[in-house]
Amino acid sequence: MNRRKFLGMMTAAAGGLATAQTAIAADTQLEPNTWYDATVTDVTDGDTIDVTLDSDGTEYEIRVLGIDTPETRRNGRYESVPEWEGIEDDKYLSTWGENAKDYASNQLPDGTSVKIAVDSEEDEKDPFGRLLAYIKYDKNGDGSMDTLYNRDLIEQGYARVYGSSLTKHDDFWNAEDDAQAAGVGVWGRSDPANTTETGDDSVTEVFFPNVSSVRTDTGGLVDSRAPVYAPTNATQSLSGGYDYGGDIPLVGVDSDANTAMVGGLFVNEEHEGAAGQHFVFLTNLIDALSSKSGQVLIDGGHHQFNADYALSSEDAVHYQRYLEGQGIAFEQVNTLDGAGDNALSTARAIVVTSPYEAFTSSEKTALDTFVGNGGAVVLMGSAKSSATSRSNLNDVAAALGSDLRLNDDQVFDGSGDSNFQTSNVDTTNFSLWSAYS
Repeated sequence: MNRRKFLGMMTAAAGGLATAQTAIAADTQLEPNTWYDATVTDVTDGDTIDVTLDSDGTEYEIRVLGIDTPETRRNGRYESVPEWEGIEDDKYLSTWGENAKDYASNQLPDGTSVKIAVDSEEDEKDPFGRLLAYIKYDKNGDGSMDTLYNRDLIEQGYARVYGSSLTKHDDFWNAEDDAQAAGVGVWGRSDPANTTETGDDSVTEVFFPNVSSVRTDTGGLVDSRAPVYAPTNATQSLSGGYDYGGDIPLVGVDSDANTAMVGGLFVNEEHEGAAGQHFVFLTNLIDALSSKSGQVLIDGGHHQFNADYALSSEDAVHYQRYLEGQGIAFEQVNTLDGAGDNALSTARAIVVTSPYEAFTSSEKTALDTFVGNGGAVVLMGSAKSSATSRSNLNDVAAALGSDLRLNDDQVFDGSGDSNFQTSNVDTTNFSLWSAYS
């Protein structure tokens, strides 16, 4: 389930009629990155705060932007444990959900003066009408109003960074990294090195959802570059793309450019129950393309979050947990030319899903440098991709010197379904089919 929608459903279940009784403005008219004075009226949990705008009395239910606290005991059944790196105990998480709520109630009791702001790179509201906002307050009692509650929750170990498009994502990631390293708060029992291994089997079939085929910039992909094909009875629905008229490749490899193109988002958590060893296949593919060690990154800086044709790290938490079991970290990065422990240079590979916004020239240069230093880029498309996002994805491939392209089509199996498993794999030209470890 989409994480933002999940959180809204969970809050509605917890709050009953409270949300309906809140006077949510249809159009907030809040200017992004501008701070507005407000007063706290209620705390639902660590990441949900009600405020009233001082200027006109408008009431907002705020979903604290860029962070996620564990669910409280009342809502523990909604917890997605794999989101929490190195933690496998849901009851432990619910305890920290209660701790986060207590911390919020202590820091932001009713009547507390705060400042709120929305982010220019984020939606203003979530699908359930909650304002997605930063909150600043006077933590030290000196009148400074300089503590960012969002980041403070992470620093104190009550929250993790949330994988969306916010401008402060990478800064929040650094705060979480420091908290994890120090074992602060919820991270006191985080032990990624000993995460239980799961799902590491030999590859016999690969699942593809809402899949497009892969082509080159001049036409069809030759067999020696296609490790996975659709079932032999599959068909294409073309929108001006290349007509294969035979076997239809769903994955393309460009070894010279350390790049692959995948036609479907099989790491999307929406399809967690689908049969197949797609996690193993992807990880083997990454290592076949990359000469580096290190973590696997996913790009989240081009409005992939909440798009049905793209992914952020929030949408791939089960792949994250699989990689943890293999001793590999999986993290989101929003700034491709940044520095630090989450920089592109620290990774063996980066996954890029269809970007709503085009990559800048400096971002393309950063990716090209990364590839030149041995890193791999896995481009993942979808038949749901808009013409613009499809073009943006193909432009990234071109910038890397690769001729791989996401075809302008949708592929269906023999029963007319565009979500299917395939065992039509090339075991002659590719060695991608063994369990990873």
